[in-house]
Amino acid sequence: MPTDAPDRPTPPWALTATRLISERGLRRAEVADALGLSPRGLADRLAGRTRPFTGELKALARLLGMEVAELLAAQLDAPGRPAPPDLALLTDRDRRTYQAQSRVPLGPALGTVRATQAYVDDTLAGDWWASWAPEVTEVVVDGCGRATHEVPAWHSRVADGDGHRYAVHLPRWARRPVVVLHELAHVAAGPLLAARAHGPQFARLWVDLVAERMGPEAAARLAGELRAEGLGLAARAEVARARRQGRREMARLMGRGVGGRQAG
Repeated sequence: MPTDAPDRPTPPWALTATRLISERGLRRAEVADALGLSPRGLADRLAGRTRPFTGELKALARLLGMEVAELLAAQLDAPGRPAPPDLALLTDRDRRTYQAQSRVPLGPALGTVRATQAYVDDTLAGDWWASWAPEVTEVVVDGCGRATHEVPAWHSRVADGDGHRYAVHLPRWARRPVVVLHELAHVAAGPLLAARAHGPQFARLWVDLVAERMGPEAAARLAGELRAEGLGLAARAEVARARRQGRREMARLMGRGVGGRQAG
């Protein structure tokens, strides 16, 4: 059975920064030094493998001679469908996460894109989502066209004038509740600026989302398989604090206030 992708599509701001670094003749080593990073650390951030901290984004924008809000709001230059992540970027943590997922019942097949979209819409209308990700009011299901068995599941976030547009890209094999909730947990983790893609904070969100939609037994089975792979779950209070901090930092960077419900 195929795994899902590493869920780290290169963010638009990183594409813009990469282009400007080249256009302005900056050396990667000097950019990394200005951000207080190693060259590998800079490469990881520009490839979408690691989320940058607020201070790093500010330093990068300053080096490029632009406001950080301009950098964060940058659009992809080329229109069209976002490209899936490169499976060559899978880490050991990614692989262990997918191994854990492969050992749990994924739930009944949702079948069509329309039925999967209805499942996503119901999830976004639930109490859990209202507490943990109220700023995301729509996630579009993409059926990946005439996808083959090898096409992964993944999610994307593209900046637009009003914030971000979210989508989950789900070939037919992936249209099952556990996989759909996996991708939605990544969307919910968006404000956690320093969270690893499949780290303890993501795992907590995924397991709790499974608990709401599939019940406590399914959630306990998933949590057990994650722990069997050496992957822990963050405490809910820790995730809530990280989320509040991330939203405050993003609002400050973008020059906006923070509103809406927050998970406690």
